[in-house]
Amino acid sequence: MKYKTKHRLTPKRLLFIAAYGLCCILFILLAVELIYRFQLIDTYLPELRSYNPKEDLADNGGRKTILIMGDSMTAGNKSYPGIMRDKVPGYRVINSGVSGTCILETALTGPKRFAEFKPSVFVYQVYVGNDLFEIRHPVNWKAIPFLRNVYWVLSNHLRSLVYLNYRLMQRFVGLHQALSGTKDRRPNKEQGIDINIAETETFSAETYTSRTRINLRAEPYLLENQIMAEGNQRKEFEVFLNKLKVVLSLCREGECQAYVLVIPQCCQISDHYLSIMKLIGARFDHPTEIHQDEYPFVAETKKALAYKSNVSLLNPIQSLRKGETEGKSMYFQNDEHLTEDGQTAIAEFIVSYLKLE
Repeated sequence: MKYKTKHRLTPKRLLFIAAYGLCCILFILLAVELIYRFQLIDTYLPELRSYNPKEDLADNGGRKTILIMGDSMTAGNKSYPGIMRDKVPGYRVINSGVSGTCILETALTGPKRFAEFKPSVFVYQVYVGNDLFEIRHPVNWKAIPFLRNVYWVLSNHLRSLVYLNYRLMQRFVGLHQALSGTKDRRPNKEQGIDINIAETETFSAETYTSRTRINLRAEPYLLENQIMAEGNQRKEFEVFLNKLKVVLSLCREGECQAYVLVIPQCCQISDHYLSIMKLIGARFDHPTEIHQDEYPFVAETKKALAYKSNVSLLNPIQSLRKGETEGKSMYFQNDEHLTEDGQTAIAEFIVSYLKLE
């Protein structure tokens, strides 16, 4: 009588299984990366449908179209594009903002959006607070959780991981927190804002949104380097300018007028916000220079875009400062996003500057 012999898990067999599993994972990641980079699937279609009326997505009703793209400052139903929509009913305002993205993602998704909506006005929003950081995440094995460092290393090369992490944050908050080393409690799915923290009027270094705190632990001079376009962020700034030119090339002269909206980091608005940033770990060697109206990020971006006659740079720093002097909080006390008053100030600034009909 013959008995079937069981396969023993020898070291050689275990090595083969591990190698096979790794090859499968790499194949899946490569497939997802290709789908994402070439936008074979409209990866951000849910956001587009959520932030815009169905009738606007289906038809412009004979109106000219304003296409707006950006990150979490733009994304959402209560952000400045929605406020603009009420102020310029003669235009179709399309909000194509996506939280957690930067110029790299916009360069991938822009062609599809331009082909679909054929805008006569294009607004690209960039946030000085972390947009360069999103181009390349630093590695700091001593100060940052291990899994977060691993994710940063991989996502610097595989942009689809940024997208997958974004979806993970939306669907499985607890698991996302465990993997990323964060402890935010109830994030706003539209803008990545921790509502419990953001709505707290009193500042607390312990409860300030953890994403900002962990970024500053990784790179304490992050904010100053981005504002000044120098140091560890200089290379990323040059990448930003090159990719921005690619995006703006979609806006053809004679057919489309483009605007680059540069939203400042809260520390540039007042000493109050500057002190908050210092308390959560930010370091500054040039605190006076970051308060300039024409700070290096703005000045160099404007200079780099001077060759295009149909491109203008929008710098709302004075409008935001004016709001603060009037007793309004332009930014949350425990989150660097714009408040409702801040979003309204941005919307009014854009409408007045564009002089729309």
